[in-house]
Amino acid sequence: MVNQLYGIWIEPPKIIRDELEIMIHSIEKEFSSLPGIIPHITLLPAVRGSNPRLMIKEMKEAVKNFQDIPIKFDGLKTGDSVWKSIYINIEKNAQLQLLFDSFLKYFSDRLEITPKAFLPHLSLLYGTFSKEKQLEISSRFQNYTFGAHQFDFNRLFIVGELSLFYLQDLNDPASWSLVKRIRL
Repeated sequence: MVNQLYGIWIEPPKIIRDELEIMIHSIEKEFSSLPGIIPHITLLPAVRGSNPRLMIKEMKEAVKNFQDIPIKFDGLKTGDSVWKSIYINIEKNAQLQLLFDSFLKYFSDRLEITPKAFLPHLSLLYGTFSKEKQLEISSRFQNYTFGAHQFDFNRLFIVGELSLFYLQDLNDPASWSLVKRIRL
């Protein structure tokens, strides 16, 4: 029986992920009705599966020809979707597109949500906000400081692993939990 949903994600390296979590959790308390964001770049949003071990095996097969992938943050942006309200745009590159295509090949028959296109991004806040409120919140992210430095929304880094997350309730980020991280 195929009744559970999983997300396949690219997570930033721990040092970047930790800074994002601190910043997100500080700001989302005040503004978000959907708290609990785990910083990630969605590769596939919702894949049906009944056996996480089999999904991990398939993920390993899908990444067998990949090594570390460069990721470039391309600025703080706002959008019109609940799931892409305030986000960091990700510069799409050939390796990212090939990775997406590889996973689409393995999991296309089990997608609960079929992506219209691969538009990589890292959401910072979920919700529906007026343009004015989005600008206010974006400014809070832009000016957030960690002691003596601010977060770099235009940095380049290398990703060497992917994550499988169990999505207990697709619409409740607080219910999402890590199953396993796998190396590229």
